[in-house]
Amino acid sequence: MNYYWISINDEKVSTVAYAPQGTPSSYELIPKMVDNNTLPFPLRLYEVSVNDKLEKGAISDTYYDYQPNSLAWPLMSKRMASIIASHLTGLENIEWREVMVEGCTSSRKYYIPLFTTELDTLNVTESVFVPSSRIVLKPCFKMEKVEKYAMFHGYGNFWQITSQIYVNEEIKQVLEDMNLEELSFSKIHIK
Repeated sequence: MNYYWISINDEKVSTVAYAPQGTPSSYELIPKMVDNNTLPFPLRLYEVSVNDKLEKGAISDTYYDYQPNSLAWPLMSKRMASIIASHLTGLENIEWREVMVEGCTSSRKYYIPLFTTELDTLNVTESVFVPSSRIVLKPCFKMEKVEKYAMFHGYGNFWQITSQIYVNEEIKQVLEDMNLEELSFSKIHIK
């Protein structure tokens, strides 16, 4: 079976959900999310454009199923989260956290997968690391470790809520069939 890193298709997306000014870094918020079912503040949806840098424009009502955000968290619509949740094996140890995203005239509830157990999936001997550190430059995963999961997280310190989300072929196909155009899938190395 093939597995894929799920990310945002930058060419299709024109809005980003921003945390309020002064919000702590996303890694500082993770412990608070472990103990709470919802993010204690809403994110605000803005139009963005890319020139030499990302520029924030007007408040928008253009929502995506996989919504880019300033926390760099996997922010999923109810539709996307439901699709993924219905295909999990139950061994992933995922709990879902809610986040409100406010636009110009409307708001929507989004969901973040929070892994409650650090999954051992990496093929350490085949992965490439920064010398003398635990930082992975090029991950390789072990088939015997990942085949029991429909979705798993990447390797590193911030595994509970991470943008390094990997899904199996079945989830990828269902998401593509549902025409979630803002998604991009990159096949990952498994050995």
